[in-house]
This record gives sequence, C-alpha cells and structure tokens, in this order.
Amino acid sequence: ASDVYKRQVLHGGVSRAQKGYEEQYSKITDYLHRLNVLENENCGEIDKCADCFAKILQTLFAPDFITDSEQRRILSWVGYNTGRWIYILDAYNDMIKDRKFKRYNPFLASMHGDFDEYRKNIGEQLNVSLTFTLENIASGFDLLDIGRNKAIIENIVYIGMRAKQDSILSESGKAEGS
Repeated sequence: ASDVYKRQVLHGGVSRAQKGYEEQYSKITDYLHRLNVLENENCGEIDKCADCFAKILQTLFAPDFITDSEQRRILSWVGYNTGRWIYILDAYNDMIKDRKFKRYNPFLASMHGDFDEYRKNIGEQLNVSLTFTLENIASGFDLLDIGRNKAIIENIVYIGMRAKQDSILSESGKAEGS
C-alpha cells in the first residue's frame, strides 16, 4: 500500500478516536508530547520516560465503557505496569542498534564507561526491577474477572512476558559484536 493510502487510513482512525474518545485522546497525545520532549532533551532517566509510556497504556487499559470503578482501578494498574515493562525492556533491547545508528535511548543517555560492561550491569539490575513489574501485572490480573480468552491472557501474563524478558536480558552478557 502507498504511503498516501496509509496516511489516509490512519487519519480516519485518529479522527474517530479524537471524536469518540476525547478525554483519552487528549491524555494520550499529552503523554506522547511529554515523551517526545524527554527524548529531544536526551533524558537519561529511564523511569521518567517509562512513566509517560506507562500512562498511555494505563489510559488504554481502563476505557470509559468499563463502569465498575474497582475493575477500572485494577485495569489501570495492569496497564501502567505493562507500559512500564514494555518501554524499559524495549529500550534495553534497542541499545546496540540505537548506539550504532546514533539514535536516542534513555540508557545510552545515562551511560558512562565501557558500553559492554554498562549494558551487562544494566541488564542485571533490570531483571530485578522488571520481575517486580511483572509481579505487579500478575497481581492485578489475578483480581480481574476475565470471562473470555482467560487461558490465552494467562499464558501471556504468566509465561510469555517472563520468557520474553529472560530472552532479552540473557543477551546482556554477550559482547556488542556477538
């Protein structure tokens, strides 16, 4: 498909989202703007950047049509932690590529010393932090009343996300050229 066609399709979706979900659209665009500012400032605080992305997923996970306040609170918690986990793990996973192509990465913005040693140390620290984040996701998920596709979601939450984390972080001990 052509780029013009893709833009037209996306524009229609954005327009519908803006009209149908004004509050969520406003929040998400605000968080995206904040994240863009942090990236343009070459922010080296991973938690500050991850917080913006986490708030986007927090907004998406707790839509207005869910009226039960307890379920919305839990979904919001699961969404926030999922967003945090995704942003941090993705930034870590992209470090080598971002360094090679001189692109922004919050880990690179705060790097000091030898790259391979720094990446290995960060990977070890992240395993603890991200495992705690996965436990937050699982704890919230356990409180939800899931009717459809529960087994699939359980597989993702309890097995898939941990396996992905282990796979990415196990690469931390390998040299940059490996």
